[in-house]
Amino acid sequence: MNSEVDVSRFRVRHGPEIERVLHAVQASKSLVTLERGDGKEFLVTTLVGIDGRRREFSLAASADAGLNARLLASERLQLTTMEDQVRVQFNAQGGREERVAGETLFVFPVPADILYFQRREYYRLPTSLVNPVLCHIPVGNESVEAVFLDISLGGGMLSLKSGPGLTDGTLYTDCRLSLILPGSEPLPVSLIALKTFTVPLQNGQFSHRACCQFYKLPRGIEDAIQRFILQVERERRQREQLV
Repeated sequence: MNSEVDVSRFRVRHGPEIERVLHAVQASKSLVTLERGDGKEFLVTTLVGIDGRRREFSLAASADAGLNARLLASERLQLTTMEDQVRVQFNAQGGREERVAGETLFVFPVPADILYFQRREYYRLPTSLVNPVLCHIPVGNESVEAVFLDISLGGGMLSLKSGPGLTDGTLYTDCRLSLILPGSEPLPVSLIALKTFTVPLQNGQFSHRACCQFYKLPRGIEDAIQRFILQVERERRQREQLV
């Protein structure tokens, strides 16, 4: 999102539609990234309640009271999540902290508008296992090799080949993304592991998976990922025409 012109067509201002999206996010238990406007701190959390009468929504706060205070003291907070594979983003303002049934919550007014990126760029493209999209992720003293099973400008699903697993809500920097593009070098990216899980395989073993979000993609790298998506789609259409 580089300017108002870029994102205006994705802006939703209809109150009932905004509440529908928030209810869907809560029902699907989608993870939510709450980030300070300066990008220096963030919290990966969940949406736990919506009060339609008061037009407020609640997020689970951090166990770190200091982080909670700094987030609420920030001049601007940005909330990012996914609803049915569509990226949702808006500014969260006027928040407060509450204790409900022994749990600490952030309570914010329902926003007057949201950005709902229901567009081609955020469609998760299934990738090829013949020419896999690899990503090397530093975890401790090791480099974990992972394969993107699908990819979009927002992130994708990773299958980890070996080494230590990823941890939910953790930011991994200095990752190296390898796209199958002419003259392409590995791209430096940062990832947030939103959700990790295991999938049983037919041979009795397990595959470790991680749903990840790209964090602060530079424009040049975003463009390279978009070119890759368009190239794969174009090649797929050409194969279909030959059948």
